[in-house]
Amino acid sequence: MTTTYVGLLHSIVLGPGKRLVMADLRAMAEDLGFRNARTLVATGNLIFDGEAAPPADIEARLEAAFRVRFGKHVDIVLRTEDAFRRLAAKNPFPDGNGPDVGIRVMRRPLGP
Repeated sequence: MTTTYVGLLHSIVLGPGKRLVMADLRAMAEDLGFRNARTLVATGNLIFDGEAAPPADIEARLEAAFRVRFGKHVDIVLRTEDAFRRLAAKNPFPDGNGPDVGIRVMRRPLGP
């Protein structure tokens, strides 16, 4: 069964004078066997298709490949397309997000 995934990369700054080219990020995903890899502008958000698997397994594969390819560890938080759509539907700012609003997707909920 094919599933569409959304991968959110946290802090993709590679270091002084280095930048992450989105075409290289898409190529990394496709080298891992994922299909139809695409990105949104130069944000480090990665959307791709793959066989259904536990998100933690795919996160680990992507993070390991990222470290090898780009020389830095980056946390990659993964959601299925359906889970991401449910998250977006719960947007507490339905009339638009102001310039001071930021949303962060976490692997696990924060504790108290």
